[in-house]
Amino acid sequence: MTKLAIFALALGSLWIAMQQVNWNTDLTMGYVDPSIWMLILIALGCFLLIIGLSAWIMLRLWTVVGLPAPQKIISQFNYLESCQKLKFLFAAYALLLLAGVGCLVAIC
Repeated sequence: MTKLAIFALALGSLWIAMQQVNWNTDLTMGYVDPSIWMLILIALGCFLLIIGLSAWIMLRLWTVVGLPAPQKIISQFNYLESCQKLKFLFAAYALLLLAGVGCLVAIC
């Protein structure tokens, strides 16, 4: 519960800080509508929640299915060709980016 409170406090502080940064860079600019920043922060929170939930589900299914230990799979990743590593990392990045954009679109 403490981590959640710290996370909420950090997001609130980030919201206030972004307001001040926007206002201090251009004095003719008014305050940004608070709901816009809140929607972006809610989307970020949903994205982090989805990442954590999918990792938890993956670990649960990992033990049920009986797959090899993650350390063994990581050690086998080191034996891949650099082109294969690049393709895998690019696919992982693309999926994370797609999940983040999906959360932002769903909220906004």
